[in-house]
Amino acid sequence: MNPVRGLTFACLLAVTASTVPSEAQVKTPLSASTPLADRLAVQSLSVSPTHPYNFAFVVKNVSDTLLSAVDLKVTRDGALVVGSAVVQSLAPGATTELRGTATPGMPLAPGSYTLTAKARVTGTSLVEGFTRNNEQSAAFTVPAPSPAPYVVRARLDPNEAKKAGALFAAVPVPEIGTPIPTITLDRTRTLQTSQCTPVVASPLPPAPCKTSAVFSAYRGFKLKNGWKVVSYTTSHSSGVGGWSWAPPKGDDPSYEMIIWQSASIMPNLSDSVSVEIVIEGPAGTNPYR
Repeated sequence: MNPVRGLTFACLLAVTASTVPSEAQVKTPLSASTPLADRLAVQSLSVSPTHPYNFAFVVKNVSDTLLSAVDLKVTRDGALVVGSAVVQSLAPGATTELRGTATPGMPLAPGSYTLTAKARVTGTSLVEGFTRNNEQSAAFTVPAPSPAPYVVRARLDPNEAKKAGALFAAVPVPEIGTPIPTITLDRTRTLQTSQCTPVVASPLPPAPCKTSAVFSAYRGFKLKNGWKVVSYTTSHSSGVGGWSWAPPKGDDPSYEMIIWQSASIMPNLSDSVSVEIVIEGPAGTNPYR
């Protein structure tokens, strides 16, 4: 690794050689009287296609002479210096690489940009005779940001969810009396109902009921294409019992609900809870498939 001075914009510099030159191979630095010749050649200048648009600039000593004070510089659009370094010595056949970013500081506005990399020998008053291969340019484009998708809202349709694999179930939990639980799928809601039937049939006086039922809705189903639950509305149709649930959230609209009826209520009374779920997602996409 060669020592580096004048390093700017946190650029990285590496010098490699295919062989380590012997004392016989490494000549003394060139003087002004040395015949003009090709000394340096740009091997490559590459720019990554995405932010922060990192570049790599590779230069090679194509002469048979040790070069001193090799100046490397990369500019953007011919003005802003985005990387520079000075290699104190570069052996015959050795390469050096300057790395950095084309976007130091603030992000670039959308548009097309050009990096220009230059290399020259500045030590010992040397003038290089062939310099056309000492410079190379590379263009890159900063794209305009993609517009945010237009978001729409809709009521979750349990029938469409069922077609996509959603499962709905109602399980009775009897204590006194026999619960008859049902779950009805409407176009925009589910209706969970628990009705308690008497233990003793007519004409004897019916006994009070005490039952509960567990309902599960949308089990095994998740919203697709970036849709998610944003709100829900519940409505309890009767005061003869109570209910509780774990509400849906995110891309998972599934929930469990329990409806119970106390032993003080008369039989053949029902208790219902309706649930309506509002979902939100990108316009033009299907939340079910």
